[in-house]
Amino acid sequence: MPCDSNGNFIDPSTPPPPHRPTNDPDDWTPYESRLDFEIAEFLFSRNQMSGGDMDLWAASLLKHNDELALLACIVQGWCPK
Repeated sequence: MPCDSNGNFIDPSTPPPPHRPTNDPDDWTPYESRLDFEIAEFLFSRNQMSGGDMDLWAASLLKHNDELALLACIVQGWCPK
């Protein structure tokens, strides 16, 4: 049975609390930064890079830049957390 942050049980039919959006201009969740977001947007929206090409791109970054390789993994959905 679900419970709240204080350990009190919650009736399963209770709706979730309303989402409170952030107004923080530096919050790029789920990305770490604007740069990470811009890279993902470029690769998938503008470049429309395929999954196979993304794998090759990510592999080439592993030995050069771990942070960008991690971004590629997160965007692809196959990176361990």
